[in-house]
Order: sequence, then structure tokens, then C-alpha cells
Amino acid sequence: ERLIGEGGMGRVYLAWDEIQSRQVALKTLLSFRDAACLAEEFRLLTRLSHPNLVEIYDFHSEAADQCEGQELSGPCFSMEYLSGLTLDRIESKGSVSPEGCLKSFGQLLSGLHYLHSRGVLHHDLKPGNLFLQEDGSLKLLDFGLSGESEPSTASAPRGTLFYLPPEAFWGEYEARSDLFSVGVIFYQWLCGNSPYPQWPPQGASALRPPENLAKLRGDLPEFFCEAIHRLLQASPADRPSSALSLIQFLRRHEAVFDVAIEGETIATLPPRLAYQKPAEIFSQVEKSMHRDPPKIGPEIFVLSGPGGSGRSRFFEELRWQWQLGGGAWISLTPNHAESWLRIPRIRWGIPDSRQSLSLPERIEELFHLPTERPSLLACEDLHEWPESSLQELLLLLRSWPQNATPLRLLMDLNSDFEFPILHRLRSALESQPKASLLLLPELDANQSEALLKSAPTEIPPPSEWIRHAVKNCGGSPMLLTEALRRGVAEHFSETPELLGHPSERIAESCRRRWEALSPEAAQLLILFLARGNSADLAKCREIWPLAPKTFDTSLLELEQKGLLRRDPEHPQRRDFAQNSLRPTYLELFPSEARISAHRAWLQSPLNQ
Repeated sequence: ERLIGEGGMGRVYLAWDEIQSRQVALKTLLSFRDAACLAEEFRLLTRLSHPNLVEIYDFHSEAADQCEGQELSGPCFSMEYLSGLTLDRIESKGSVSPEGCLKSFGQLLSGLHYLHSRGVLHHDLKPGNLFLQEDGSLKLLDFGLSGESEPSTASAPRGTLFYLPPEAFWGEYEARSDLFSVGVIFYQWLCGNSPYPQWPPQGASALRPPENLAKLRGDLPEFFCEAIHRLLQASPADRPSSALSLIQFLRRHEAVFDVAIEGETIATLPPRLAYQKPAEIFSQVEKSMHRDPPKIGPEIFVLSGPGGSGRSRFFEELRWQWQLGGGAWISLTPNHAESWLRIPRIRWGIPDSRQSLSLPERIEELFHLPTERPSLLACEDLHEWPESSLQELLLLLRSWPQNATPLRLLMDLNSDFEFPILHRLRSALESQPKASLLLLPELDANQSEALLKSAPTEIPPPSEWIRHAVKNCGGSPMLLTEALRRGVAEHFSETPELLGHPSERIAESCRRRWEALSPEAAQLLILFLARGNSADLAKCREIWPLAPKTFDTSLLELEQKGLLRRDPEHPQRRDFAQNSLRPTYLELFPSEARISAHRAWLQSPLNQ
């Protein structure tokens, strides 16, 4: 739509995403020589997710649109469009309120702590890369120079010279170097002057201390001035050791202005922890990117797993890899479900003027869309699609002709759901000659432990707390994250035994898994829930009220759906897999069923 920003390597345009119906910021290049740098920046951003970092959307290997009368070409990527101003364009330098500046200071430190805890240095902190939104929230932009946080010994300084620390000019850079830039930015923002007028320095010893900020701005709290002066120290050893240590320092004084200093708290913990993609499954799909699609019928990947098993993150990882490899990724979400047949036409820039086409005619058009690049249709969260759209998708699969456009299909099915049309669709998908079933299992004990240890919390989870969490969460990433949030809130003072009041998302997932059970499996489940701990299979068979053969089929169903687990030390014993959710599942059963199950255990002859 229009140019909204320009830097040394590229331009940023305001654009409209027709598929998602939203405004986006489109980052393009000035020179094809920087294409590798743009792709590397995109790869870096795909690993990051934090409230104070700009959110990334899609990578495009070729931008063929026009904007402001200029022809766009080469790679680009889209990100969230922000409403507000970068700090260098704000007119209130020297007169910004202490409260507002302190809030922005805390938000920037929170984002930096997130980056540094993941081994990333920004390398180019300056007012033009800090965006203050209209609601007062701060976003960190432009990661084109960012890299790993190993101490750098580059021969030439990287970044904007005016904001670089002294050590950068003689080839050194570390996390405390980013913090020096923060000090320069906020000193300048608060008083309108540079802390060091003569820059770059001839040496650290030649630097004179900046003028006392408290004298220039008498309305600033003393602790805030002290924090900024500590950041501006010439030697890295004299600066705060980390963004987190500075956050902790500010928290001891934040009541002075009643401004919340953000850090890794229960409120700011990332919505998902470090994703550990199942390597074998991911590799199976990744290999498909580098071979020609089948000439007869589509190549189909059916991704299945319970809620919280990482399906959404799997989609994101694969989408980024596909786009960086030059492929066309067409995402079809539940929001697009009612008009999903039109989305591929929009994606390939084909006018959609013939609204009167019948359903078979629209499907026929999809078979013959012109594609010059490897193309993949990704149908996400099919369990949330309306039945009419699932029927259309079923018709598409059953009528695929031999001379159709070569496509790959990726279908996402939540295994917690089971209703007739979804069952027919799953059967149709699995019966395709080029179909691969990708089952995302829940995490094993080692993966669960690694997931919890990867969390960037101020207080690392104690070993005993982690042991209880791994035991009681049954390998569910969703449950592990919920347990970690509660652990942070309670300073890990209590072991994560039971989630008496789980989040709505977790409670809904439990209800769906329960509703998908056969009546016999549900009856066996309540017996294990009522037991309260692991139960011997012989005792369970003794009190089983139905036909003996239904016991084995129900046991197999509960194990396959991840609701029961074997006791590793006693193979003939089983226990409820997600012990922390025992109360939640018990409440799903009628009180009569719970009473009956408890009575069965009490009256069992093997219980005497």
C-alpha cells in the first residue's frame, strides 16, 4: 500500500494480506546480495516469541507486487504491522515522563532477557529499532545483525556507531554490550543529549563520565538514574551482569512510581516452551520438499496427535522450512473453512470473479491451478471446520483426477476428537496411495524434563519439583507448561500434584478426550480414577462388570489414547497417565458412576 520505513539493507511497506484479511509490514531488500541475510533474519525470528518482540508471519521467496509505483522483486517476509512511532521519531525527547520511560525501560529489558537467555545478541539497538505502540507497549525491531551470544571478535564493528559500546570498536561484543546501547538510548531520550558527545572513543580510558542524569532531570527517581549510569560504564565488567539482574534491581524500587517492571513472571512466561520437534516425523515431511510431487494423485501427510502434543508448532516449523526453500504454502485455517476453495486462487493471484460456479466446478478449478513452485495446501485444525467444509474436502479427495496440478496436502487432525464426518475424512485420507500418517506422541520422561529445564525463569525449577511434574503431567507439553506457570507463581514452593482449577483450554481438552471414548473405555477409566493410584490388572479384571473380552479392548483404547500408562517397575500395573488432572476427569462423570466405582474397589475381595 505504501512505504513505511527504510534502512541500510531494505525497505518496509504496509501491505494487505488478502488471505488473513489483515494489514502486515512487508520487509524487502535493496540488493539481491543481502538475500542470505534476510533469510537468516527470518530463521532467527521464527525461533522467538515474546510480547516485546515483533511477531513474524510468512517468508516469500519472490515479491512480485507493486508498492508506491516501484516493482518489488526478490525475497521478503511479512510481520505484524505496528501502530505508533519508533523512539527516534517521538518529539518529546528530554520531556518524556518518568513513569512512561520507566515502563518502556522495563519492557525492553524483558525482551533483552528473553533474547540473551536463548543465546541471541541484538547487535543494533538504537531508537529507530524500538517501536512504542499507541497502547504504551514497546516492541524490539530489526534483527538483521543479530547473532549467537558467544563473545564476538569481529574485525569491524557491527551496528550503528553512535550506540555501540567501546569494546565493539576493538572487536569484542557480548550481552553487556547490548546493555550499553540501552543506556545510551534512554539517557538521550530522557534529557535530549548524548552521554558521550565525542564518539567513537579512542579508548576506554579516554572516556569521561557522562553528566549526572539526576541533575539534568530532577524529577527522575534516584534508582532509575543509577541504573542508566551503570549501563553507561566504559568497561563491561562495571555494567550490570545481565538484563535479568537489572530487572531484579528495578523491582526492589518499582513501588516509587507504582510501575510494574516486567520480567520472566507468570504473566510474561512465553505461551509455549522450547519446541522439540520429533526428528523422524519432521524429516519424513522435509524430504518431500526436495523431490517432485507424485504425477498421479496428491501426496498427503496426515498429522495427528492429542491437544498439547505440539501440532501447531510442528506446522509453524514446517511452514518456515517450506517457505525458505522456495515453496508456496497455502494455509487453510478454521477461519477460512467456509470459503477454503477460494483461498488457493487468491494465493496465486487469480481473479475470483465467477462467484456462481457450482461446488464440482470450483473443485475442478483447483485441480488445474497454475503452479511454478512446489505447492502445499495446509489444512489446520480440521476438527474445528464446519461439517459442510469437511464434506467438500472429502469430495475433493474422492474425485482427484490423474492429470491434476501436482500438489501436496498436509492435514491436521486432533486425535481427541471423533465424530462421523471426521472419521470418514480420516479414512479417506489414510486410504490414499500417497498418504503418510504422522502421529505426534506425547513426550517421554527425558523430553519432559528437558522442556522444563529450557524455560527462561528467574528461579530454575528444583530437581524434585521437575521430577513430580514429569510424573504427574504424563508427557503433555500443555500440562507441563501449565504446571510451570503455577510453579513460577508459587516460587516452586509446592510440588505440582493436582491441577484443581485447570485453564479453560486444558479443561476443554479433557472433556473432548472423554467424550471420544467408547462407553466401555469410559467405564474402565473411572475405575482407575477412583483407585487413586496404580492398580493391578488382575484386581481390575476381578471387579470388571462387563464381558471379559471388553476389558482388553477398553484397556488397549485407553493406552492408545494416552490416558493410561504402564508402571515401568511392575508391568502388570496401570495408572492414570496425567495424575495432575485426576480431579478434572472425575468431575466429568456423573456422581452415580463415581460412587459405583469407589464401591467396587471397597467391596472387592482382593481389597480385603
